[in-house]
Amino acid sequence: MKNNNGINNLNQSNSDRAKAENKEAKKSGAVYIVGAGPGDNTLISIKALEALKKAETIVYDNLINPSLLNEAGLDAELIYAGKSGNAHTLEQEEINKLLITKALEGKTVLRLKGGDPFLFGRGSEEAEELKKAGIKYSIIPGISSALSVPASAGIPVTDRRYSSQIHIITANTQKKSEESFKSEKPDYHALSKLDGTLVFLMSFNRLGEVAAGLINAGKPVSTPIAVISDGTTQKQKKCIATLKDISLKVKQAQLKAPAIIVVGEVVSLSSQLDNFLDEYKSLPLFNKKILLTGSRYMSLKLKKLLDEKGADTVMLSLIETVPVYYKYFYKAMEELESYTWLVFTSSNGINTFFNQITGFEEADRLKYPLDLRRLQNIKIAVIGKGSADTLKKYGFIADFIPETYSLEALSTGLVKLLKQNDRVLILRAEEAGEAINKIFEANNISFSDIPVYKTLRDYRRKAELNRILSSCDYICLCSSLGAEAYFEMVETNKKIDANAKIISIGPVTTGTCLKYEVQPLAEASPYSAEGIAGCLCRLQDNLKK
Repeated sequence: MKNNNGINNLNQSNSDRAKAENKEAKKSGAVYIVGAGPGDNTLISIKALEALKKAETIVYDNLINPSLLNEAGLDAELIYAGKSGNAHTLEQEEINKLLITKALEGKTVLRLKGGDPFLFGRGSEEAEELKKAGIKYSIIPGISSALSVPASAGIPVTDRRYSSQIHIITANTQKKSEESFKSEKPDYHALSKLDGTLVFLMSFNRLGEVAAGLINAGKPVSTPIAVISDGTTQKQKKCIATLKDISLKVKQAQLKAPAIIVVGEVVSLSSQLDNFLDEYKSLPLFNKKILLTGSRYMSLKLKKLLDEKGADTVMLSLIETVPVYYKYFYKAMEELESYTWLVFTSSNGINTFFNQITGFEEADRLKYPLDLRRLQNIKIAVIGKGSADTLKKYGFIADFIPETYSLEALSTGLVKLLKQNDRVLILRAEEAGEAINKIFEANNISFSDIPVYKTLRDYRRKAELNRILSSCDYICLCSSLGAEAYFEMVETNKKIDANAKIISIGPVTTGTCLKYEVQPLAEASPYSAEGIAGCLCRLQDNLKK
């Protein structure tokens, strides 16, 4: 069964628990109007991030960092309402109605906007409509690009030597006339007389008009002006000139929206103060945008490794792992001491198992959490080094790791160690193959094979995937199931270009790619997150030669 977003429903117990916890909230519903900050996803506030994790419906804009949506709940409804230039996915009136409708359904709704929602973000219009409808709402401010982007380019918008004021303007001015809005140009004569710094947002396409308007109104042609695109991200570019020649220089530099414009003497400080990302520029993956499509656990692990190499990572999990609760798992826990070996075929299985036995959600009807001392006489086998590292987090050292990362190597290697009275408990994914079972059966090994989690495809991410593919330098496929999800979701007109950027984590995933008639650009070795990081670094080294 799938919900409206395409991701399979979680088990009923989780759903019932969530409904019970939110019973009061669902009577009236509520909307959070939230600023996500500029392009750097780490600049979102703690309060905003917590609201994002709890929201049941998220209505988000074009300029938010897609990695933020990886923090949404697995059952959260994701609705894209962005606009680029004059292209609107939803008109403002439709967005207002959507927020009201979802709130009246009893949902906790999060309206996620780039920058700050009350600075040219129409957040005030949405709040007004919510108030008229009697809907509860809260405003969570965000860091505005008007301040953060100049700062990242070494431009202080105020400085006691040059400017004690800042004026934030948009060239896309609209004023209400009766029941409609009429577009008007800014009053350049008034602006030219202002002391301090002028910051223009959403005005890149009118750069020529802005420069000419200020000059014609009396601003000196030598006035410093900066245009900064993709601010606070590794793709950030800037062009500094004067009002007279800024349009030509921006064209030569090939800057594109989103971009902001800064006018004033403070711009001259940029050459002295701009050290944005200096510590990363010498790293091997600097300025490379890398898409991580694996589960949240794998994406986070890979992100940490790639960030250390200077990469610009985007987490867009196309698959999710969720625990499954079966009676025979409970029975195995009750007779745990009868097993002599535990076998884990993935890091996800390790995480799920220890989360279940140490922080079990259904502890009221079971004899859990488990006393970990019950594991003291049980040996543990894992499929690879990555799984062994995950096991260490819980205070256990693997007793067996195969030399080759595969189910066959794990099972055949373990068979050589097992004795006649050994009993093995395999804890794995629900959709895992039966390679271990067949080898154990052929060798008369006593074992129990129990799924502890399942992997679901998150179809909510399909639209976002296809929106950002063209901007990515590499696409990491970290499992066979993840590869299948990727090829199922990517649109036909995106495939040819995107397929040339694929990095596979290993032979099994590569085999899946080949089934879709795609040869990955490269394959990791070893078959792990560390292997992918090394593979990407080698690719970049080869390009530099």
